[in-house]
Parts: sequence; structure tokens; C-alpha cells
Amino acid sequence: MSRIYEIDGKDYVSVTSVCELLSKPGLYWFYIRCTILFIFKFCSKLSNLFKTKPSEETIKSLVSDSMKHAKAIAYSATSLGTGVHEYINEYYSKTLRGMLKSRDKGFKKALENFHEFDKVVKPKAVLLEKVVYSHKKKFAGTLDAVLLAGNKLVLNDWKTSTSIYPDYELQGVAYHYALTEMIKDGILKLDGNIEEIWITRFDKEKDFKLTRDIRKIEVNSKLYKLSLKAFFGLLDTYNWQKQRRKRNDK
Repeated sequence: MSRIYEIDGKDYVSVTSVCELLSKPGLYWFYIRCTILFIFKFCSKLSNLFKTKPSEETIKSLVSDSMKHAKAIAYSATSLGTGVHEYINEYYSKTLRGMLKSRDKGFKKALENFHEFDKVVKPKAVLLEKVVYSHKKKFAGTLDAVLLAGNKLVLNDWKTSTSIYPDYELQGVAYHYALTEMIKDGILKLDGNIEEIWITRFDKEKDFKLTRDIRKIEVNSKLYKLSLKAFFGLLDTYNWQKQRRKRNDK
């Protein structure tokens, strides 16, 4: 289901909802893997399935239960990512009340990697957890941070995923497009121009590596323009699907 932001009384689709339209082969393998693991770990009638052909009802039940299992794993990963985002936001806004406890090893490792990033890059927070939107294109989203890294302003998107996926690039350029529009329209003020977009990943197992865990996109580079064009293409697809659903509902 799409996430919607209400901006000046109008509904704007979220950046993440638009990017979810992009095919993600990695997710297919995730659900296949979860299904196989579910069958072997949680199905007590596994031996019987190999003796006789399972009924359609049995297959549907197994698929349904395995999907619930996969969604539970995905929800756990999302909760971990939310916790890391909240910690970083509190850390840079000087409202942190100490290290969070009663978290799993993955959470602790992600925070350890964040502190390594902070130690190496030494950034200063300029903007944190800000809703940005485009009246022109009618979309919105929440950017994680604008940081001053050395003498360079960068728009940063935090991730705790197992990899840096292509749609993250589209998210980053979309946030930058919306932020730039707001600055031009006088809605927001920022001292200086953002030069790069960073997708910064904090692994839940491996140590932080600067060259692997930060994807940089130079503003107005060829990659930036291609990514923005791809995002607008997905946005057009989303709007087409929305209008099609409205026609079908009539």
C-alpha cells in the first residue's frame, strides 16, 4: 500500500512508494529462500509431502504461512533500521540519552559502524529528518540528513540493508530534487549548494568500509540525471496505475 504525505491539503505520494515499483530481483530470492527455510524448519508434515502429491489447499497454506514468516523477518529488519535512524538523529541533534540497550547483535554492529563513519568523516549536521516535497511533480519524502563533510554539503540517506540497491540512488536524487525546489521557492533556506548525494550503509555483520559502504552521486552528473529521469519514469507509472484504478472503480 502506498504511503501518502498530506502537503498543503493535497495528497502527495512518497518517494519510497514510487521506488517500490522498480523490480527488485534480490527480493524474489529472499522470498524463495524464506519459503524453502520455512518448509524445512517449520513444516512437521514435510516427509509426507514427498510420498504423495500435496493438494492445492496444502500448497496454498504452505505458501501463505511462508509469506507470513518472510514478512516477519522483513518487519524485524525494518524495525532495526528505524531504530538506527532514530539513534543517529538523536546523536546529531544532541538529544541522545545514552546507548540503546536490549538490542540484538545486528543493531549493535550497525551502531558501531555508524560511529566509525562519524569518526572517519567527522560530519556536522545541517538538516535532520526533514520532509521535502515537490509541488511541481506532486511527491514527497523524508530525507535523513544534510551534512557538512569537510567543506562539502552532502545529502545523506542512511541504510542498514545487506547491500546498496539501485533504487536507493533514485530515492537520493528525488529528495535532492524536492529540496532544491523548496529552496528555490523560498520555503527552505540552506547556506550553500549540495554537491553530492551519499547513500551510507551500516552493515549488521561486517566492519564499516568507506569505499564499499558509501555510494556517492555528484549533483548534475550523468548518473544523477539518469537516476532522476528513471525516478520520474516510475512516478509517471505510479500516476498511470492510480488513474487506471480510479477508472476501474467506477
